[in-house]
Amino acid sequence: MPHRTVASGQSNNVCVLCDEYVYKNCIVARTGMAAHSSTAWDMVKVERLTVGEQHESQFNKCVKGYKITDDLNKFVCFWSAELGCQAIANSTQLSNTESICKACAKHCGCELSSSALPGIDAVLILTICLDLIIITLS
Repeated sequence: MPHRTVASGQSNNVCVLCDEYVYKNCIVARTGMAAHSSTAWDMVKVERLTVGEQHESQFNKCVKGYKITDDLNKFVCFWSAELGCQAIANSTQLSNTESICKACAKHCGCELSSSALPGIDAVLILTICLDLIIITLS
């Protein structure tokens, strides 16, 4: 469910939390952003913060290292190690929340975590494999 936040001068922008639509084991190691391909003009409505610059915004759950300066036409994807893959969208796009998040997942540089099997430690799997190799070679 989108988290509706409104900043002054941006009455139509909405924070879209994409956690439920993006891979559960997703690890994002970098910070970045990308606009929807059909609305490249949305890029000029996003400014990257300079090193050390702080920007308190109602969109802090979705955006790290950038600020939105005007209403977006469609949506912009944001990603960071701290927030994962998220989006800011124009409220007219809310019926497409799942497709927005899936489009953003393609841009966010998601890497799957080392443990593909929930509840099983990777070291345990490696130990079992090595034991099987030793038994086979004996």
